Amino acid sequence: MGVCKGVEVNFSNIAKDLGNQALSTINYILALKISDSEKRAMLTRLFSQTGYAFYNKVFNDSSELFDSTALKTAGFQNPNSQIERLSAKLVQNNNLGRKTESIIREFYDSVLGDAQNESFRNARSLGKHPTLTRILRGETCAWCRARTGTFINPDGEMFARHDNCDCLFITKGFNSRNGILKNYTKSTNSKNRREIESLDEIFKNTEPGVGNISRENGTQIPKRKAHEKETFQWLKKEVGGDFIILNESKIPMPDGIRNNTEIIEVKRVSTSSSIDTGIRQAIKQTSNTNLAKTNISNYRKMNKIAILDGRGKEYIEGVSYNEAQNIIERRIIREATEGKDVSLNYVVIRRNNGNLLYKI
Repeated sequence: MGVCKGVEVNFSNIAKDLGNQALSTINYILALKISDSEKRAMLTRLFSQTGYAFYNKVFNDSSELFDSTALKTAGFQNPNSQIERLSAKLVQNNNLGRKTESIIREFYDSVLGDAQNESFRNARSLGKHPTLTRILRGETCAWCRARTGTFINPDGEMFARHDNCDCLFITKGFNSRNGILKNYTKSTNSKNRREIESLDEIFKNTEPGVGNISRENGTQIPKRKAHEKETFQWLKKEVGGDFIILNESKIPMPDGIRNNTEIIEVKRVSTSSSIDTGIRQAIKQTSNTNLAKTNISNYRKMNKIAILDGRGKEYIEGVSYNEAQNIIERRIIREATEGKDVSLNYVVIRRNNGNLLYKI
């Protein structure tokens, strides 16, 4: 029987991380007591070097995924004149006291789109079948909603972004033999995956063991909320904080709030299908579209977290990181391609033999 591969990777977070890393260097340059022309020259060199390195990384990794490494990149095509204009714009905005983060991110997103587009063209020329899935995140506009979905052999326009666009791009390619297809997630280092190591990376201002648990209206927590209460007791022990268990409502409500910085939805899981169902329900109850109907203020700035409790359940105790990740990602992609609002930020799978933590 022939062997085949299906592979996928998400570079959008890498572009964002690179922009954040470059930000400190850029701010350092902008703060130097040198002339504007010297600042522009230093910024131009920085963008040329980091843009070239990032472009080649995205192209090479994408080509490996699409099994098209035989074709090489034409190289980083961002012309010096464009980088010089970017550097001049940063210096000007800094002089006027304006923020620069969105300008920096836009540059790396542009490099990302160019590199992915070239690797897709190469893959198509070798008879591969790459796809792009665009997923809405947070507040969205009509332009982004019109481009949501999964596209086979997309053209370069499908990689376009507007200013401050935070849509999630997932690329996937297939290398098949004898028509047999079997998908697996490409294993990458921890920085490129969505796995995270500690609850401290999810919850803000942690102080384990310190805090309170109460009900929204101050009344006694009912027995039917015992599981949610136990989950918040566990979180209080691990990260601390003041937890409020929310009242039930005609509107699908999340289970609780921590410190007015995190919205939490708790689900019991025991099988792969219950993970899928739990994520689907958590997406609905933590969506900005749904939260807008509630009395929760500041919800747009709060992290949305799903806690899937599978302790003691045979399947959950033995599920691998990649297997659970595939279930979560398939559900997120399905919800997004159906036009649903996916605002969920993190997923925690509780297990007796070690929790699994994900960043969406």
